[in-house]
Amino acid sequence: MRRNVDLLRDLMLALEPLERSPPEAVFLELDEFALRMGQSAETVCAHLDLLLAQGFIDGPGIYRTAWLFRKLTPKGLALADNIRDARSWDAIKRSYSSMLDQ
Repeated sequence: MRRNVDLLRDLMLALEPLERSPPEAVFLELDEFALRMGQSAETVCAHLDLLLAQGFIDGPGIYRTAWLFRKLTPKGLALADNIRDARSWDAIKRSYSSMLDQ
């Protein structure tokens, strides 16, 4: 599956307000959450797994037809702060694309 960096950004920004204090798992029904993201459940699940594997989010992960999310990690919070602004995100995407083209 091809990595969709815009979806990764959208997921990070959608997950941030779902955090609870103290951190407890948030039950994300994949079909419903994927519809909200405009993607298939499989695509959203794969991208959530990628964010988890790269240390941007914390959670148990997939559970039956849902994904359990706990919180953004410190690394994830820093990323969310950097990608929140659309102009900053465009600059980051251009840099990312040029790195992939090399």
